Amino acid sequence: MSRVQDIGSKSELLALTDDLPYVRWDTDPRVEAKGVRAPAGWAAAFVRPTHAHGTAMNLVASCDELAVEVMTDPATSRWLDRTGCTGVTIQTERAAAVVAALGGDLRDFVQWEWMVTTEVPPAPRARVVDLPEEDAAEITDFILRENPRTDGRPFAWPGQRWLGVRDAAGELLAAGCRAHTGAGHPLLTGIVVRADARGQGLGRELTGALTRLGLSEAPVCTLELYSDNAVARHLYTDLGYGQTAAWTSGARP
Repeated sequence: MSRVQDIGSKSELLALTDDLPYVRWDTDPRVEAKGVRAPAGWAAAFVRPTHAHGTAMNLVASCDELAVEVMTDPATSRWLDRTGCTGVTIQTERAAAVVAALGGDLRDFVQWEWMVTTEVPPAPRARVVDLPEEDAAEITDFILRENPRTDGRPFAWPGQRWLGVRDAAGELLAAGCRAHTGAGHPLLTGIVVRADARGQGLGRELTGALTRLGLSEAPVCTLELYSDNAVARHLYTDLGYGQTAAWTSGARP
């Protein structure tokens, strides 16, 4: 008999996951989830719709054994089919065991990190300006040219606020967005600095301005980055971001 059970509310999910910051600050209050608690620990899977990558399932667990149990349970597979999940996002420390159990190849997955802060950084010294929706095409061309991996989608959905830095001729040097998590808290995304303007501190100034904006609206501000971006991680940590959740994501095996 399966030990995997439906989780009926976000409060139940928080209780099962020992109040993980990612679950608290990123997850939609209407989250659908399944989980198990056993003498060995706990594991939980929950649906997380995204704007850039479709509907994914996140998996968190206190040990490999229970992570694999939740993911290989036939009821979990039927549930993911019903919810339309095409991707999986697994805590990086559990990814090797889970992907192997599902018959996948870890080389097909990418690693990324989620961070959160409550610290208000200093006001920016650079001239950071609002970028209106009328600039959407320009911003899109800029961020895709300078960072093709970006998840930024300028004004593709409501609630985005874009900030940027322009040179004397009005050309973009940097751009970034304050969007929102599924829980409604600020999420920074699409932060890009033009290649020939890097090393001047513009990324720090822009991220600081976006963080100040986020923290003027909510008690926390969050962001995401690819794990191979050591420069960005150092910058964000220096600005006060922490409580990192490391993730491994890919197509559902």
